[in-house]
Amino acid sequence: MRPKTKNSLALLGCLFLLYISWGSSFIGNKIALQYFPGIMLSALRMIVAGIILLSYTYIRREKSNITWEDIKRNAVLAIFLVLISSGFLSKGQESVPSGTTAMFFGAVPMWMMLAGWLLWGERRPSIKQFTGLLIGLIALLWLNIHQGLEGETSLVGVALIICSSLAWVYGSHISKSYSVNTSQSIIRSTGLLMGIGGLETLAFSLLIGERLDVSLLNTDALLAFSYLVIMASIIGYTSYLWLLYHARPIIAISYEYVNPVIAIYLGWLLAGETIDPTTVAACTLLVSSVFLVVSHGKD
Repeated sequence: MRPKTKNSLALLGCLFLLYISWGSSFIGNKIALQYFPGIMLSALRMIVAGIILLSYTYIRREKSNITWEDIKRNAVLAIFLVLISSGFLSKGQESVPSGTTAMFFGAVPMWMMLAGWLLWGERRPSIKQFTGLLIGLIALLWLNIHQGLEGETSLVGVALIICSSLAWVYGSHISKSYSVNTSQSIIRSTGLLMGIGGLETLAFSLLIGERLDVSLLNTDALLAFSYLVIMASIIGYTSYLWLLYHARPIIAISYEYVNPVIAIYLGWLLAGETIDPTTVAACTLLVSSVFLVVSHGKD
């Protein structure tokens, strides 16, 4: 098989795994939050996933040693990609439906494009892309007002999720530059990111007073937690970082087109969340706006 074909298959495989793992992670989070405090849930699953991945690299006897520079880089990166992005997301989902949460993250391609232009010197968005941004903003405001009137969300939860998505955008951009300055494999880099980020998140969780009630844990809790460790953390993060390092960022974040649909459907199927015409219309508008934003044609 030619190298180009292998790379194409690897890219498609990572995209598929990313769509499935993170599209279902919103409802997985929602179920696990019945048993775990929000930020602590993120911390514990990241720590466990980090330990598993790092142990795997040592079993494989990877030759490159972890340096202090690797630790420092990942400590900074984990603040954005783990503590704020994952931790605030879990906390926000305590008061925001999983489908709505996925809708907010559906705007990530827009923020990624604006950040690339304003902060990293990428080309100015076209009129078509600015139109997409406006449509997406209207869709998000429409959905937020609708959900608020229905009493299903809190402003604090929405604010946490917005902070989470913006941290994800910033962390994704800086991780691209970090990738060229390390000799670590994707698996070891992911393990370091999650292990260090999990410890940072746990410290923050304890600082704000979160405590785990062990008496609440049962089989359902452990199954939901295990699913998040394997799918959302190990498979999701590893696939995403591989795509960031080997493809354009816009390809890596294409999972955001699929996540709202998966999350809204699973939220309705498994958690009894409501799907009404307004939600469907807002989802359609948002997805349409994203396609306008990522287009590269002339105005």
